[in-house]
Amino acid sequence: MENIKLPKKTINKPNNTDINLALVTVTSESFVPGTLVMLFSFLEQHPTFQGDIIVIHDNLALKYRKQLESLTKIIFRQVSDELKSHIQRLVTYYPKLATRQARFFSLETLLVQNYDKVLFCDSDLLFQQSVDDLFILNKPLICCGDGPYYQNNVRDEESFSILPKNTSDKKTLSNTFNSGFILIDKSLITDQNYQGLLALLNEKTWKNNTLSHTDQVIFNRYFSGQQHLMPCTYNYLLRYRTMLHKLDQSSFKAAKVLHFNHHKPWQANRMLEAVVNDAGLLPAFRLWNEAYFACIKYLAMKNLNHKLMQ
Repeated sequence: MENIKLPKKTINKPNNTDINLALVTVTSESFVPGTLVMLFSFLEQHPTFQGDIIVIHDNLALKYRKQLESLTKIIFRQVSDELKSHIQRLVTYYPKLATRQARFFSLETLLVQNYDKVLFCDSDLLFQQSVDDLFILNKPLICCGDGPYYQNNVRDEESFSILPKNTSDKKTLSNTFNSGFILIDKSLITDQNYQGLLALLNEKTWKNNTLSHTDQVIFNRYFSGQQHLMPCTYNYLLRYRTMLHKLDQSSFKAAKVLHFNHHKPWQANRMLEAVVNDAGLLPAFRLWNEAYFACIKYLAMKNLNHKLMQ
C-alpha cells in the first residue's frame, strides 16, 4: 500500500461492460476507522470504479460524515424508521441483541435500487486485490461460505445452530454464507424481497436461536438456494484462518479480501487480546494498519494540496 494514487472519482465498470454498480456499507461512530480503510483499500484496488458509494447509518454525526467524505464522494442514507421499528420489537423480545442493532442495517441494501448490481461490504474488510471478475458473473447472489460451510456442516433452519451434514430429522440450511461480502443482482433488489427480509425480524425467527448472529440469519433463511458461493479468498474470514489454510493451502496474505470478523484492528485492546491468543494473526493486523496509515497519509496530502490551491 505504498503507492497512493486514488483518482478523484472512483468506481469500476469492469472489462468495459456497461454495468451500473454501487458499493454499500454500514457504519457507526465506533466503526468509522474500519469504514475508511475498507473504502480506501477498495478504491485503491479498483481505480476505475465509477458507481456510487452508499453508507447506511443511524444519525451519524456530521464530523464523522466529513471524515468519510474527505476520502471520496459518498451518499449517506439514514436507516429507515420501518427497519428500526422491526429491530426494536425484536430487541424487546431478545435483549441480547440490543448492542447489535446496527448489524441489521445491512438489510436496507435491498432498498438500494436502480443499479445493475450492488456490493454490500462490512466495514471490517480489507481489499488486497480487485474483485472485478465477480461483477460480470450472471448470478443473482454471490457470496462466500461461513464457518460451518467450511467445516462441511449445515445449519438448523429454525435455530441456525450447527449440525452435521447428514442430519435428516430437521429442516436444514446448506451452503450457508457469511453476510459481510455479498454481491446482489438487481433481480433480487426489490421492495417485495425487502419486505420478505423484514418479515423474518420477529420472535419466531429467534425463538430457539441462542447464537449472536443477526443479519446473517435473515439473509441465509430468505435467500437459501439462490446463493452462488465463491472461494474463501474473496471473503477470507480471519476467525477461521487456520481451518481455511488447511482447506486450500493459501495464506491470508494471498486473499483478495480479508475479513476481520472477530477482533477489530482499530480497537487496540481487542487486537492485543487476539495476538496473545493467536500470534499468527499479527501479520494480518499489520496489513490493516499499513492500509490505515496509507489512508491517513493520502488524506493529509489531499488536505495540504487543497490548502495550497486556495
